[in-house]
Amino acid sequence: MITAEAGAGLREAPSTLSVSVVDTKDEFARIEADWRRLFAQCARPVPFLTWEWVTTWWRHFGGASRMFVLVARDENDHVVGIAPLQIATRRAFGLATVRSMEFLGYRGSSVCPDHLDLLVDGGASVPVREALAKAIFAHHEAWDRIELADVSEDSPITEMVNRHAAEADLPTEQGPSQVCPYVPLPPTWDALLKAAKEKRRSLIKWRRKKLLQTYNARFECLSTPESVHPAIDTLARLHTLSRQRKGESGNFHLPEYLKFHHEVAEVMARAGYLYFAQLDCNGQPAACSYGFHVGSVLYDYQKGFDPAFSRDGAGSVLTGMMIEDGIERLHAQEVDFLRGTEEYKYFWTSRDRKTRSILVWSRNVKGNLSRREFALRQRVSAQRKWAVDIWARVSSRYRGSGAKRQMRKSEEK
Repeated sequence: MITAEAGAGLREAPSTLSVSVVDTKDEFARIEADWRRLFAQCARPVPFLTWEWVTTWWRHFGGASRMFVLVARDENDHVVGIAPLQIATRRAFGLATVRSMEFLGYRGSSVCPDHLDLLVDGGASVPVREALAKAIFAHHEAWDRIELADVSEDSPITEMVNRHAAEADLPTEQGPSQVCPYVPLPPTWDALLKAAKEKRRSLIKWRRKKLLQTYNARFECLSTPESVHPAIDTLARLHTLSRQRKGESGNFHLPEYLKFHHEVAEVMARAGYLYFAQLDCNGQPAACSYGFHVGSVLYDYQKGFDPAFSRDGAGSVLTGMMIEDGIERLHAQEVDFLRGTEEYKYFWTSRDRKTRSILVWSRNVKGNLSRREFALRQRVSAQRKWAVDIWARVSSRYRGSGAKRQMRKSEEK
């Protein structure tokens, strides 16, 4: 157990904090009420920190990882902070096993969370975070590296971890970040349309009108536990179809991935967090959107569409209907498209947030191996990017030269 003195001058901050490790199933179950209470205090709660999401993820993807949840308590034994962590087993150079301290829900699967953070009591946020960050390094014998990825942009935990690593003379690096476009929502759909540029506003209206004239279209939200499983199966089929159009397979062909989403969608529905929108055209599912409504934010997690309706803009029309539903029915204040810079997201917004990542390595043998592998991967990635950029420039010039030759031939004729 780690004891940390709280910072002075912070209102309602406890005088001392103790931090313990929860690493068994029974101990974890006993902090459920505290987890839910702290989650409810989040300024911007995200679905990937809900009790429902984390516990379901652990059952499906925890595997050989060791739970390593840090729990901070005040002098009255009241839980004031939780760091949802695990010790995962990774490999350096495909050989040496490395103990990696990570967020619960990170890696180990193709399930991608965003905006991860600690759960802390709002009245003493800074000292609680400090105590939890300090405890990570106090348990340095448990890990060979730390990789806190996909951290919320406004969370101070990355700076705190970086500072504690510097004090311990441990090497650090900034890991890759993810870009998450978002749309601030006005009080009404009409207000959103009026704020859009005229050309974009006209396109939104024209696409919807054309689709409604062409098909007997129906927009429906499916968020009851009874509707979940058929909805996820529809999503899996449409998502796979839309990915195949790009020469990709997607993730829903993976049995464990599909099984996870069947279960997590049901428990999120029972908790009132699930948001699943579907657009049918002439009785056939044309597009669907799978996400979550948590707090005042509508999170758009996964999409799928039938390429047979792509010319009719079914995916774009569905997104507009989803945003309108978020404004008018749910009174949401924001739509978060989560990670990815797809073009359709920036049709609706020019704003985005970036998640952050930090890596810290122990100075033991396995930590050093992991650090060297990271450096090698960075160099290879940079060289690959350089090669792609060079090829893009060369091919662009070639296409431009070809177009000029064709133009000259036309003029000669």
